[in-house]
Amino acid sequence: MRVTLIHNPGAGQGGDGDSPAAIEAAIRAAGHDVHAQSCDDPDWSAALDRPAELVAILGGDGTVGSVARRLIGRGVPIAALAAGTANNIAMTLGTEHMELHRQIAGWSAGRRLPFDVCVARGPWGTEHLLEGLGCGLFTWGMRTAEDASQDEPATPGERIARVLAMLDERVGAHPSTRIEATLDGNDVSGDYVLLEAMNTRFVGPNLFLARMRQAGSEVILLGPYGPGDPGTAGIDTLDLLAEVPAGFDGYVWTNRIEIIGPALGRGVYPPP
Repeated sequence: MRVTLIHNPGAGQGGDGDSPAAIEAAIRAAGHDVHAQSCDDPDWSAALDRPAELVAILGGDGTVGSVARRLIGRGVPIAALAAGTANNIAMTLGTEHMELHRQIAGWSAGRRLPFDVCVARGPWGTEHLLEGLGCGLFTWGMRTAEDASQDEPATPGERIARVLAMLDERVGAHPSTRIEATLDGNDVSGDYVLLEAMNTRFVGPNLFLARMRQAGSEVILLGPYGPGDPGTAGIDTLDLLAEVPAGFDGYVWTNRIEIIGPALGRGVYPPP
């Protein structure tokens, strides 16, 4: 199989992951033809025009998003090899903790999974988003963390801890913002300290929502809704409960407590 490997040399610095050269060698050892391209090269996206049956991405969410947006509509599958700080996209796909060599070995017999990309429209124009779109406290935290990047600790875990500490300190005093917006055709306008429209199961440092609760803010997972719905239907089936991220420690909104309550009470969360 012809594989294009796009890698970010700076992703996950300070971690103990495999180097781009080691991953390239592992792909060759699995019997694939591989063309490796660093995204540090200003013309890196030209590598996506090469014939390939798979595009592998070694990097964090930013690198995965940059590559995936350029491949929309081309019909070429991608493999997200987690090497960033948060790795929210890989966590949503269930591959974040999978050993990279095991992933590579499974490509030949692997099955394709669809991934819906959301579209955001506003004064900035139109953007395709993989993770989501937000404003308020979390945006402030990310911007502040970038401004302080020169003093960042060495490891991804320490970087996440720094961002979480900043958010914990700020959440009680952060001003609300008036937002006029629709989400899937529904009016969600209001005054928000934090608004995140999530297309993945996690956002930013993936422990953020749990730490919001520790800072005194409760997190309630409402469940799905669609255009024209008066409100969320709640998480009312075991199939929907299975989509709740493992380790989520907030509240779950349900109209079928006789179904969801026993599953949660048995620790079946998500159910098998």
